[in-house]
Amino acid sequence: MIPFTVSAISRVAPDAVDVTVSTAAALQPQDALYIAKAALNAAPQKTEAIMEAICRQVPQSYPWVAVMAIEADSGGRARILRGISSAIPVLALPIEQAQRYCGDRPMSELMEKVHELATAAYQEQIAHLKRTAIENALQNSDAVSASGHGDEVDQIPASIDQGANMNSAVRARLAALDRGVTRELMETGLIPSCASEMGYLMPRPDIQPDSGAKAP
Repeated sequence: MIPFTVSAISRVAPDAVDVTVSTAAALQPQDALYIAKAALNAAPQKTEAIMEAICRQVPQSYPWVAVMAIEADSGGRARILRGISSAIPVLALPIEQAQRYCGDRPMSELMEKVHELATAAYQEQIAHLKRTAIENALQNSDAVSASGHGDEVDQIPASIDQGANMNSAVRARLAALDRGVTRELMETGLIPSCASEMGYLMPRPDIQPDSGAKAP
């Protein structure tokens, strides 16, 4: 019933559409696409606000919401992209790059390019974290070897163990990121500088915008 409620409220109070959409998506994130479509159909003049609200609550939905939004607001390409960038700032550069690459191609192709570029940048960031962890482990090992203090037999294996533990932490971090478990990363502290904005890399929602019940 939430998409129907969103549609009704958006029609009579379009200025409150961002709050309406955000609240509905927080309550039922699995219905994010239906909620967005209901709001877009009811208040197409509020495209940017709807995009920002839905992408803040369910960031991984942004490609599909963008495709639906362009159907409701055919001249709103810039508004759609601004809404996404406002909600997920880390996508601002990939969006700019994708626009230069795709030109006037359909929104679906643009979104595919955005995701491709953003994923590549994210993977590079993770690779950098891994290199940094390994370099730190090697530096710790070299420092222990050069110090000449204490029991060398005991200290060097300890440094090696530390490096192994760091590598293990990196592997765990990468695995968690691959699954999109951003919350787990926040709890453990193993988190890239912008991982709080990386929810768009979470698994795709199972729902499809044109299947099941639809909001009016």
